[in-house]
Amino acid sequence: MPITTCPELRDGCQESDVEFHYREGFFDSFSYDTGWIPSGSPLQVRFAIAGGGETEIDLAGRSIVWWPAPLSIAVPGTPGTGRLSIDYGLEIVAKVRFDVTVAGTRYTWEGDIPLPGNIPRDLRLAAMVGFDSMLLPPQLPRPIAITDMTSPFRYEVDITDSIIPLPGIGGGLVVDFQPRMSAAYQTTRIEIGDAALPIVTEGGSTVATADEGETGFGAAKDVVITPVGDLDYDGVVAVAPALFVEIAGRRFDLPITTLDVPLLDLDREIRFPSATVHVPLPDLRLEPRHVDFGEVELGLSATQLLEIRNEGEAELRVTPRAAPEPFALDTAAVVVPPHSSRSVEVAFAPVEIGEAAAMLFVDSDDPDESTVIVRLEGIGIAGADGGYAGDAGRRGGPDTAGGCACRSAGTAGGSPTGALGIAALAMILVITRRRR
Repeated sequence: MPITTCPELRDGCQESDVEFHYREGFFDSFSYDTGWIPSGSPLQVRFAIAGGGETEIDLAGRSIVWWPAPLSIAVPGTPGTGRLSIDYGLEIVAKVRFDVTVAGTRYTWEGDIPLPGNIPRDLRLAAMVGFDSMLLPPQLPRPIAITDMTSPFRYEVDITDSIIPLPGIGGGLVVDFQPRMSAAYQTTRIEIGDAALPIVTEGGSTVATADEGETGFGAAKDVVITPVGDLDYDGVVAVAPALFVEIAGRRFDLPITTLDVPLLDLDREIRFPSATVHVPLPDLRLEPRHVDFGEVELGLSATQLLEIRNEGEAELRVTPRAAPEPFALDTAAVVVPPHSSRSVEVAFAPVEIGEAAAMLFVDSDDPDESTVIVRLEGIGIAGADGGYAGDAGRRGGPDTAGGCACRSAGTAGGSPTGALGIAALAMILVITRRRR
């Protein structure tokens, strides 16, 4: 499906408007117009001249960058924002008009002023068309094209004496000229700086890599976007020669043919000036990556802190996974603002004697490293009485305040070893007396 907005189920995404403008030509378009002068006069004249020598193309869309890994980029177009225009040649306006009232009757008239040397008034080729950006496949219509032609202008040559040297009969050669120009454009790809592949379809995407010489994206990424396309020009002059004969005041035109004389046929690749979009990113730093709890008595627990730092320019979201027993930590999501830090507590509560080790997986929306592994280690040891420290009462032993299974000298309920010793000594004394 074409991408037109931030994809769902993504931790981070940024959308930005982007615009591109391409121009080529000999000079900027110009115009000058005197307007009707003198103002308020019943007889007025107007002179104007306009010309152009340029081609312009506009594209507009949105850059969509989402993460975590991989950092992906799409540049869908915005409907109705494309524009292709051409403006070449010259147009001359020379007009006269009058507006008078005579004996209560108003008379008005407006017409062209003849130009010296039969100079054509309209030699300007100018047109404009809009379209939907970005004009990549499979968008239609593609390519987008425009065409304009000037008003036809005519040259006549009287050749009566050389062809028909008869009194009362005239004739000659007339040639009509009409320049025509077409331009067509289509986008072929959108290049993304530091991306392995360009975007070649409307709403398509590509995967960005880190800046050259860097191992990761870091705190932000400057995305350089460059549309590339094909621009095709086609220019001809339609030439229509004909013979004419004048007999007794009547004229007869005899068309010969119509020819399209090619003047321009150019097809080339063009590159728009690049647009750069600054994309703030989260940048996770988690320390330490190795947590050694050392020796911990059975029945007790030890804790250490993991520091989560966000060195990026965008908010960081961290979600630790559940730690394997006998390790534990709070798995609630942690949100860390830019250039800030948070701490989470990891606990080790051994349930058996010996070494324990596990891997703690910490997920985040860091596009460089979406999952970080922390190594956890600890050793479970017996308590001072050979069992669970602070837990003798629960195991059936005598209770004392604080749960300590301790006995002082002379206190009833001594240890089983002491009772057996006393019984054995009494039996030896009895046997000795009987023998005597």
